[in-house]
Order: sequence, then structure tokens, then C-alpha cells
Amino acid sequence: MKRVFTLLLCVLLAAMPLVGCTGESGQLDADKIRIALVCREGMDYNVSRYQKGMEMALGEYEGPYQVTVETHGLDTMDFEGSMEMIESLADNPDITAVVTMQDYEVINAAARVMNDSGKALFAVQGYYDETVQEGYNTFFPFSLNAEHLGYAIGLYAFEAGARRVGCIHSGTEFELDEIVGFGRAMTMVNQADNETDTGYIELGSSLSEPFGSVEFSQEMATWKALGIDTAYVPYYRSLWGADILCAVRNAQPDMRLLTCFALGSQATVDMLEDIEGAVMPAFYPVDQSAEYKEWAKRYEEKYGETPENEAVQGYDIANLVIENYDGDNKRLADNLRKNAGNAAGIAGNIVPDLLQGLSEPDYDVENPYDYEYLMVKDGKLVHTEP
Repeated sequence: MKRVFTLLLCVLLAAMPLVGCTGESGQLDADKIRIALVCREGMDYNVSRYQKGMEMALGEYEGPYQVTVETHGLDTMDFEGSMEMIESLADNPDITAVVTMQDYEVINAAARVMNDSGKALFAVQGYYDETVQEGYNTFFPFSLNAEHLGYAIGLYAFEAGARRVGCIHSGTEFELDEIVGFGRAMTMVNQADNETDTGYIELGSSLSEPFGSVEFSQEMATWKALGIDTAYVPYYRSLWGADILCAVRNAQPDMRLLTCFALGSQATVDMLEDIEGAVMPAFYPVDQSAEYKEWAKRYEEKYGETPENEAVQGYDIANLVIENYDGDNKRLADNLRKNAGNAAGIAGNIVPDLLQGLSEPDYDVENPYDYEYLMVKDGKLVHTEP
């Protein structure tokens, strides 16, 4: 009744200044939380995972606010169209927070636009480190960065027995940063295992786009000659990455496959059965705790499917927004930062880590960072251990 009464009052006083109905920031209704889920064309599969996680959080919420999630961008691919959409959301005083999985160039520009508007922006599937380094108060890099992802899979490669690695990538900034992290992991484990002499891992060969079938065949011949036992394919575009992994599998069926991409579209999901056993680090690692298992059971009962990490991430973000909202959209980012040390979520320790800022990757045999690894099994990504 409170919300209905407020809206009726605004209508009755239409000829008078809307004092009390509109806040200083122009926000029309302080009782509404609107979360915008923003993507680019071709990310329909991932969007559906986030939507389900967020909707589950909203369904469990029993507080005083009316909370909604809306999707934008499934028909937008180019930079100009993406930025028009971002600017529209930034200018809308009734949008509470924006969750983005757009291209990293768009995210880099969007972070500034959102910061100028005082609007909280969560980047959930990667971002450029340079965006973080700008120090925007409203920008939350809410996934592992490129170096951590590369470092994580480098540790996995060593533990899985990889010793000579071949790398294929498309040359983007994010992929190159991943390869730096992978190399850092190799250096650290090689130094740590120097005394025990349990074996060394090295990057034996690398191929970068653009290349054609001839160059790819030549690279496969080089891998055979060098004794490459593991393929590392950190591709920015999931469909391209899956296609390269399929080609490697066809050329060398026994090759261990390591990669890193977000699924994006159903087209990528449909290709997973052809790269059975491929392993990748999770952008949003989830602690397989008793709390998570109980939550996963509730999710399965609601949706009839096992939750993927994106659903957990969406659930945690929706709850973070709700818990830190105080009636003014422009205060949300400050509240998130103020309460970051006490933040919690189904995923576990990663929640406060991402809000407070990731530390540099560090190899600690006694207390390793809690990365998570996902393996392709029966056409799905499932949790696995090194």
C-alpha cells in the first residue's frame, strides 16, 4: 500500500512541484531497485544464467523494496550502439546498478560514463586492467582479471602433468595478459620444484591470429616435433576458441586441452561435446561449501537444472545490491565500498576479494589461492580438481 499511495499522491499533485516524490538526484521512486543486465549480441546463453540467479535472489527477498532485473543489448554488437545504450542507462536516474558482460573496449568507456553519473557498474566476465587502474569509485571488476586467469590455469597445467605447452590465441590485449599470467605460474612452479626435481613446464610454441589452415597445419607439425603435450587456447571469443580447440582435437586426439572463455551463446554450448575433457579456470570461482550445495539444491528444484557459475554470480550480485541500497541509487557504490569487508555470498571468499581488490597472483604451496576449475563433461562445464 505504501508504494501505491506514493504514486497516487504524485498524480494528484501533478500541477505542483513534486517535492518528496522525486529525490535530489531525480530518482522517481526510492522504493524501487532496478538492475540492468547488459550484454552484446550473441550472449543469450550467459544472460539466461545470470537472469535465473538474480531472479532466484529476488524471489527470496522479503524486504520493503520492489526489485526488478531487465536485460539490454542482445541485439547490439557495434561500439557506437553499445555506448548509446550505456549512456541511456547512465542518464536514467531510476536505474540502480548495471551488470555488464560487454566487449572490454566498451566496458572501459562505460566505466567512465557510469562513474560520471554515480552509477554502480559490475563487470562480470573480464575487463582491462587499465580500467581498474583509473580508480573509478563506481566501477566494480567483479571477476578474476586476465593475469589471475592465466596464472590459475598455469598452476593447473603443472599439477595435471603438462610439461611442454603449445599456445594459440587471437592476439587481444586480454589474451596476452593471460599468457603473461600463465608464464608467471610456470616460472613460480619451476622455481618451487627445483629442489625436488619433479619436472619442469615450459611454453614450447605459440601461434597468433591471423592464420589460415596452412599455418595451423604447420603449427601442429611443429608441436609433434617438439613433443607438445598440452594445448593452451585463451580465446576472447568463445565460439572461435571452441572452434580452435576442435581443430586441435582433430589434429592430435590425445592432446590435453586448456582454455579460457565465457560460454556466451548457445552455439558455443553446442560445440562443447566435441572438446570433452577441456579445462578452464572459472571467471567467478565458487567455493564448493555446504552452503553452496544447499543453495544448488534449491536452484535445481526451481529450474530443473544444475546451476552454472554465472547463476551464482548473478545471485550474489543481486543480494549485494539489495543489501547496500538505502533509497538513493547514487549512494549504492559508496555503500558497497564501505561494507566490502563484511560482504558475503554463496561463492565464498571471492566476494569480498573482488570488492576490495585482488592481490597479485602468488604461488603458496601451503595455502594456494582458492581458484576453481571447470571441465567439459557430457557437453556441460562442471567443477573439477587439479
